[in-house]
Amino acid sequence: MCHHTNMTPDRLNAMSAYLGMVGRSQLAGLDLGDLKRIQAQLDRSGLTTLLKNHIKGKNGENAKKAEILDGGDSECLKENIHTYTLRSGDFVAAATDRGIDRERNEDRMVVDPLSSSVVAIDGLGGGDNGDLAAQILAEAFEFSKGNPKKAIKECIRVMQELIAKRLLTRFDGACFASVRISEDYETDNKTANIKIVGDAKVMIFGKKGPRFISKEQSQIQDLLNSGVLTEDQALYFIFRNIISNCVNGRGDTKNPLSDEIYIEEGDIILVMSDGISSNLTPDEIWELIQEYRNDPKKIIEILSDVTDARMKNSKRIINDTPDRIYDGEYMDGYKSKPSPDNRALAVIRVG
Repeated sequence: MCHHTNMTPDRLNAMSAYLGMVGRSQLAGLDLGDLKRIQAQLDRSGLTTLLKNHIKGKNGENAKKAEILDGGDSECLKENIHTYTLRSGDFVAAATDRGIDRERNEDRMVVDPLSSSVVAIDGLGGGDNGDLAAQILAEAFEFSKGNPKKAIKECIRVMQELIAKRLLTRFDGACFASVRISEDYETDNKTANIKIVGDAKVMIFGKKGPRFISKEQSQIQDLLNSGVLTEDQALYFIFRNIISNCVNGRGDTKNPLSDEIYIEEGDIILVMSDGISSNLTPDEIWELIQEYRNDPKKIIEILSDVTDARMKNSKRIINDTPDRIYDGEYMDGYKSKPSPDNRALAVIRVG
């Protein structure tokens, strides 16, 4: 006799589809041992995830392939927003642009729905090839299906080949922030697996505000950790853009910062380059987006408008606020020293 203690309708349907059976009734003659063996085979093949998402109508066979976003010639983040549904069932809006007063975009976004991964990349043009370095790293993430360890290894290999051909210099590199969402189908719990190299950022907001803000691999983070700077002083520190780690062809890339954060339905995850995070604090971002937590596209539009204004008026904002140190904010009402830059931003709504 078949025992159905742990067999949900979704799981029975998934098994039925996998075995090519007409309906659930044809599984009724299998005992518990048979069902466990079938489930183990499904888990090993990775088909459980795909079939369950197909049954729930989340993504299934219609999942988009991985895409690299380079922003084209756009100066405005909100002009070219792309949307996706991850295999994990979570909705994503993503965009990148070259920003204000920049000749080219050295940022990239990579979204891989099938691996439920999202990556923001910031190229470093120490040898004037930041856009090429960012593109190489983006293609490495696309090739590795969102796996940071494999992406770093592949990126370094390609960079070293290009350095040998004098198409890239040893001073060119890229930072990144990656989020890969995994799901435990026994409990339906989800985890955001986060990796950070350099000063790209991940922020997670719950129903009441910020619940996770990633650290950086940067000089300013070292000064914060050692107590030399306060959190407020860091917002207007003159050397904010000096990093302590990046992916490069020199082969000296350090291990990424790593976090695993439990996430739940209704959470919002922001994956961004410092074109966003240098202009707005997490609390300021929350104040701007909290009413639009169910609309990732709208969130990008809002953050695009605010950072547009700060970047366009950065010189005036700084010059007209000589007492920022004492007043606690700049004349436009924000605390961070405005910084014109490329921007890359993805907003994930956890479903």
